[in-house]
Amino acid sequence: MNAALNKAVSGVPDVWFDWYARFIPGCVTVALFYFLNGGEIPDRIGATQLTLFLIGGYFIGFLIQPPAGWAVKRAEEHIFRQERDYEAAKRAGANPKVVSKIRAEANGMCTLAIVSAIYGYLFWRSGRGNIWIVFLPSLYFFWATWDRLTSRNRKILGLKER
Repeated sequence: MNAALNKAVSGVPDVWFDWYARFIPGCVTVALFYFLNGGEIPDRIGATQLTLFLIGGYFIGFLIQPPAGWAVKRAEEHIFRQERDYEAAKRAGANPKVVSKIRAEANGMCTLAIVSAIYGYLFWRSGRGNIWIVFLPSLYFFWATWDRLTSRNRKILGLKER
């Protein structure tokens, strides 16, 4: 019974990944799009508007996450080269939840870096912003992506040592 339950639970998508890599970057993307296109924040936000924003944010995040996921995966494979050790540690019974959460964070940060770079460029081209100010968020998010990847690598090395 316990093995069947573990197998069923392992098939459920990682909630952290949905939250960090899709939902938050998608909502930020929708908000930036609204703001940069002259939208004003209404005095009152109804349940319908909030629901549409949250669902739209998740959907947009679902669409924009794959390029960031691809970049994160390439960095994991070609820079850190710990994926075989990570898979071996999982087979040996190590709990990979922390490593999975960090991957989701790295995906989210990379997605935010890409989105902020695109919107920074559009904002700068419109003449409304200084180039250094509009690109600081993307530089921060690229740094945060790198930080999450190095943290993930340290966690994998910790799993390997057990």
